[in-house]
Amino acid sequence: MKRGTRHHSKTERLMRILKIPRGLATGILESLWHITASEAPTGNIGKLTDDDIAQMIDCGIESRKLIAALTEAGWLDRSSTHRLVVHDWHVHADDTTKKRVQREGLKWASESIEKLPDISRQTPPASPEPAEEIPLPCQSLALPEPCPALPEPEVSPAPTRRKAAVAADPDWWGRPSDDKVQRVQFNRLTREWRGITPQDYEHWAQAYPAVDVPLELRRMAEWIIANPTKGRKSEYRAFITRWLSGTQDKGGNRPRSGGGRLFPAGGSGHFAAEARRDAKAASEFTGQVVPRVI
Repeated sequence: MKRGTRHHSKTERLMRILKIPRGLATGILESLWHITASEAPTGNIGKLTDDDIAQMIDCGIESRKLIAALTEAGWLDRSSTHRLVVHDWHVHADDTTKKRVQREGLKWASESIEKLPDISRQTPPASPEPAEEIPLPCQSLALPEPCPALPEPEVSPAPTRRKAAVAADPDWWGRPSDDKVQRVQFNRLTREWRGITPQDYEHWAQAYPAVDVPLELRRMAEWIIANPTKGRKSEYRAFITRWLSGTQDKGGNRPRSGGGRLFPAGGSGHFAAEARRDAKAASEFTGQVVPRVI
C-alpha cells in the first residue's frame, strides 16, 4: 500500500459511506488491490462478479453495498467495456504487476477507459413546468371516466411446519424443533464431542440395541486422533451413524445374556433405560451437562 492511503480523502469518503473504522477501510483497499493484481492484472476487476469480489475481500459487507461505496468513493470506475476498473491502476500498480503486463503484452484497462457516469452520485434534473395548453374545441367534450381498478385479492402465505404443528397440537410449543438437526462437532485437543443431545442417545439406543454408544464414541475419538487425514469429517453425525450401524451389523459390543437373548425381555422400556444410562455416561465423557432422558 502506498504511503498516504490511510488518510487519503477517498479513504475518508469510504469510511463515511460505509460507517466503518479506518483500519477496516484500509484492509478493504489492500485486499482489493491484491485481488486485482492476481485476478485482473490490467485493472479490469469487473470480470469478476460483485459477489466474487465481496467474498474474496471478506469484510462482512453486502456485495452490492460494498461495490457501490467503492465506486462512489472513487476507488473504482464504471466502464462500458469492462464493467468495473480500478481507478488509475496503470499508475498505482506495483512493479511486479507492471512487469507482468509488459511481459505478456497486455493493455491497461484503466488507461483507455470509457467511464460511465455514476448514477448514484447524480441529482435528477428538475422537471420543467408544463406549458399552459389552449383547449381545443374537441377537448371540451366530457369523456367518461375509466372504471376504477379492482383491488387484487390478498393471498395469505401457506402455513409453515411450525404453525401447522401448533394448530394440530397446542402443546407442540416447547418441544425441540425438527426443522434443523443440531450439528455434531469434535474437539481434537480435548477429545470431546459437541452437539450430541439426549434425544440422539435415545434414538441410537433404539436403532442399535447391540451397541454400547458411549464406548463406541470413545473408540471413534481415538480413531480420529490416530488418523488425522482420514479423521477430518465434514459431517460427523453421518460418520457416527455409519460407525454404529457397522458395529450393529457385526453383532454389537454388549455382553449377551443367557438363553441366546441379546438383552433380557423388557420391551421398549429396556431401550429407555439404556438411553438414560448412555446419556449419563455421555455427560461424563463429553463434559456436557446432559439432562435426564425420560
